[in-house]
Amino acid sequence: MIPEGLEERCRFILHKIELDNIRDIEDPFVCLSEDLRKHKVNKVPKSAVPDTKTRNQNWGFEDAEFWFLKGYDHAELGEMDGAIDSYRHAISLNQEHAEAMINLAGQYEAQQRYAAAAKWYRIAIAVSPDLLDAYYGYAVCQFKDGKALDAAEHLSIAIDKLGGAEIAKRSQRHKIYFRYLRSLCYRVLQDFEKS
Repeated sequence: MIPEGLEERCRFILHKIELDNIRDIEDPFVCLSEDLRKHKVNKVPKSAVPDTKTRNQNWGFEDAEFWFLKGYDHAELGEMDGAIDSYRHAISLNQEHAEAMINLAGQYEAQQRYAAAAKWYRIAIAVSPDLLDAYYGYAVCQFKDGKALDAAEHLSIAIDKLGGAEIAKRSQRHKIYFRYLRSLCYRVLQDFEKS
């Protein structure tokens, strides 16, 4: 469970980064040659893209945005390990950087490390509950990991959040993707009435 208080949550997040670093040292092997998905779906979570204004600023090494941009550049070049390290560093400097958490989770998802990806999506949801890409990414990872019920529950929460706001074009697209994936989850659960 993710702590509620800001200070406790920051310590929790830093501890999770330390555990990830230790796990990567102890077990660095990631198999990308075989498909580990329990439920086959080609949907992938979206990554947070830095805006032009952020990219054009001069950032120092002790700034989370610098490491976020560095991680994004590594990810664009297909350098997963460099991206993961940069995103972790950004999060260690700013434990409220939900976009870095989403992109870190996306890198884990690309490596088929669904449990690690889901963990970081959950933390991003705790940090920024209105960030819909975190709900979608979490649901995709849970679905691929064979946890369709949990995925459907989180998609329902996100759909409810979308329903409460004025729906722009992007929100409408979100709603379509969320409903489609939720329908797949219910189909896997053989709940055809909800599907």
